[in-house]
Amino acid sequence: MRETWIIAAVVAFSGCRCGCSGQKREIGLARTPGSGDPVVVVDRPAEGVSGGTTSVYSGPMTPEKEPNDQRDQAGDLGLPGGIEGALGSATDTDFYRIAAGAARVVNVRLTGPAADQGGADLVLTLYDDGGKPIAQSDRGPAGTLEALPGFGLAQGKVHYLSVSQFARKEKRKKAKEPPAPPPGEKPPVPGSYQLTAEVMHPAASEEVEPNEDATGARDVLLDEEMTGYAGWSKDKDVWKLSLKGFGGGYVLDLAIEGVEGVGLTGELLGKDGKPVFTRKSDKGRGLRVRGLLPESGAQFWLLRLSGSRSNPEIPYKLKTSARELADGDEAEPDDDAAHAITVGPLGDGQQGERRGYLDGGDVDAYKFEGVREPLSMTFSVEPPAGIDVSLRVLLGSKEIVKADTGKAGGREEVDVVRLPAGESLVVIIGGTALGDEPDAYVLRWSSKSDLGAPPATAPPKPGDDEPPANDPYE
Repeated sequence: MRETWIIAAVVAFSGCRCGCSGQKREIGLARTPGSGDPVVVVDRPAEGVSGGTTSVYSGPMTPEKEPNDQRDQAGDLGLPGGIEGALGSATDTDFYRIAAGAARVVNVRLTGPAADQGGADLVLTLYDDGGKPIAQSDRGPAGTLEALPGFGLAQGKVHYLSVSQFARKEKRKKAKEPPAPPPGEKPPVPGSYQLTAEVMHPAASEEVEPNEDATGARDVLLDEEMTGYAGWSKDKDVWKLSLKGFGGGYVLDLAIEGVEGVGLTGELLGKDGKPVFTRKSDKGRGLRVRGLLPESGAQFWLLRLSGSRSNPEIPYKLKTSARELADGDEAEPDDDAAHAITVGPLGDGQQGERRGYLDGGDVDAYKFEGVREPLSMTFSVEPPAGIDVSLRVLLGSKEIVKADTGKAGGREEVDVVRLPAGESLVVIIGGTALGDEPDAYVLRWSSKSDLGAPPATAPPKPGDDEPPANDPYE
């Protein structure tokens, strides 16, 4: 029987066959960025508006008040509110305080002029009430939007923000002097910035940070489109996929729309929290996982999604659907010999085929169990156009033959593979799919009696080589 899986990838669904209720969950904040790594939290739709609309604060701006170089000197930042400030030097840090209140979801944005306008490479950091960093946005050079969108603030807790400048360890060339401003305009202050914050009201189909584990995961139903963001270099968004009422013989298909400049990684998690499999897409391409077969009685999966880099302005979109598993189609997960799909029947003159997909680094394993007589097997795989596939055959844990010509769209085949009586072969199909190819490969096999194999003989029983007790010839 298959395991119950938790999917670690960012996904969402709404419901036809599963009786999910879409209950809300409390948000637990527990993100600590890695030392020196850029962490970028992406922009989100605000006020319950879905479809990628970005909320931008347009209220009055308050001038920064110095000193504010330490957390205990932090100036107040209202919700909503905005600050206009400037970093006095490359080592200057400005702190701001968000007062305690009800549990809220906030959108924080930090902008500044580009480098050729005298701007600094800004870093935005969020801290809990004890001063521990819990999220950081450090996306790029001067002029790049830094954002902490859709982040949940704990009830009754003070939070702090800091604005600082990214400092490289290596020596940098002296920056060019910014061009003179047009007549009548003031030049931008070196290191100047605008910091804004506002309360958001996310729709039920939108993620809320932090959601890096099951505690912050939102329930999702079949056929419901969900949205989220590849927030920072180590951001991981988790969604809880309800399987209540999922019909037997049905499989789940997952489609994630690509994000410009971002390679997506999706993980399906097991009960122990470790990935059962991982799928990856090329930058800008979508990601698909097809034919996920739930264990009987399974209640949910957890899906975790992350990105190769951040994109604070374009969300990913996630949707699942259910379909009946057709005869001859593979079912996931089957990425290794331990999860191989048993196929057949085998015997003299038998043949068959299976259809499968190589979504984003997928590997599919098929098990062929021997019968009472030895067999001779042939295998071939026809890939979709543009896909380079490989075919490996294992007997036990040992690879006995491999076909891989290295030609995209080329057919791979192996002939005359012996399957001893009572043993098993595992055929593993791999390939170079980029994440969302529409077409399937076809694995074909045939079997016939192996007349050249030595007949199987039963081992001698104890005493068989001894003469009978009353041997008349003795």
